Amino acid sequence: MGLAVGSVRLIRVCAVVLLVWPSFLPSAFSQTLAIQSGSSLNLGSGTLDLGCGDMMVTGSLAIGSGTARELRDVDISGGNFTVGSGSVFLSGDWVNLGSFAAGTGSINVVDGCGRAVSRLAGNSDFYQLAVTSGSGRTLEPEAGSIQTFANRLTLRGSAANLLQIRSSQPGSSSFFQLAASGTQDIFAVDVADNDASGGQTLVPRPPADAGSVDAGSNSNWFVPLAQGAVAILTLPAPALLLLALLLILMATKFRPKPATGRPDHA
Repeated sequence: MGLAVGSVRLIRVCAVVLLVWPSFLPSAFSQTLAIQSGSSLNLGSGTLDLGCGDMMVTGSLAIGSGTARELRDVDISGGNFTVGSGSVFLSGDWVNLGSFAAGTGSINVVDGCGRAVSRLAGNSDFYQLAVTSGSGRTLEPEAGSIQTFANRLTLRGSAANLLQIRSSQPGSSSFFQLAASGTQDIFAVDVADNDASGGQTLVPRPPADAGSVDAGSNSNWFVPLAQGAVAILTLPAPALLLLALLLILMATKFRPKPATGRPDHA
């Protein structure tokens, strides 16, 4: 049974069959939207709002250029999920045990729905992944899983609440790979047990310069400054100017004086 946003169609939400108008799903039904095996849903350019409900895909789901928002967990269990150029917003777990085609769309993990931990289970090839939090969140990629990012990776917490990135099994690495042509926006993160060696260096500067913490057992994350350079290079501009003037004065004061006596002649 094919489902399309653009006319009134039937969607099964748990045991309730709803009539869904384009770009609207009543938030009162915040349970589970199940795209069952043999069924399909094409969102087109519409908007789907689950009101913190879960989405389970065992059939076929296409976002097109539309938006799926207010999702809690997204579970692709043997089904097919195609994003196209659209956007998906969730606050819980991303579980990919089926087929995920990122297209040129974005997957966004945001605060909400009473969830402070988001798992990344299975391997996913994202075009754009953005995980942002102002209230404090843990991103928990499955140990041994590989998450790739073709275009952009955004990981941002806040100064008061760092975004924690932790493997599902402490001491066992998860893997992030940002393509050489991709871009990154990473700030206020606390990272442990993550191996990014298959792609770009993530945060190619000292952790403190990105308001972040290297919590250990990471590969290809952060670039420390050479020992002895930190105190100078991290000074603000006025302090650097003052230091330069001080060095000039010291050089002038201790400059050797020219000899004033006559040279001896044999």
